[in-house]
Amino acid sequence: MLPEAREGNHQLCEELLEKNADPNLTDKKGRTPLYFVCSSGNNSLVENLISKGANVHAEGCLQAASQHGHLSICKFLVSQGVNKDSQDRNGRTPISVAAQNRQYNICDYFLQLGANINLFDNNNISPLYHLCEDGNLGMVEKFIAAGANVNADGCLQIAMDLYYNDVAQTLLKHHCDVNKVG
Repeated sequence: MLPEAREGNHQLCEELLEKNADPNLTDKKGRTPLYFVCSSGNNSLVENLISKGANVHAEGCLQAASQHGHLSICKFLVSQGVNKDSQDRNGRTPISVAAQNRQYNICDYFLQLGANINLFDNNNISPLYHLCEDGNLGMVEKFIAAGANVNADGCLQIAMDLYYNDVAQTLLKHHCDVNKVG
């Protein structure tokens, strides 16, 4: 079932599930059929996979849905007990993946849930960094209002490097350390 899920052949996935295919097989990177279906946005197949025993906590499923802007799947996974602050093998949280991929409605959802916006990935990158890199002043302000660390590595530097002066000024207004670069 893994190749069918990866290729988006959802009808065949449904047929394989009816024949008791294992919904928890993984590829070499540890990705499951649920991961690929969360990425593609097929709500009914996500629910069917879980009802047939797919591990809702399989690594990266919530991040995959977040990356591609599938809000209803994010909400469903959280309702099934997936941790809103879960980190994948790269240390990325759903809100960080959403920020990196400009999925601002997903960011808003996780902000409403009280997601930890100061968790860093394995490269020491925060969600706020991605927003500063994108120059999205409105989202930067929302994250700061929610308690984002304005001194997170590289935030001020990337805003200045990319000439997002309004973002840089906002960081400074919130007492960003001007000596905290790079």
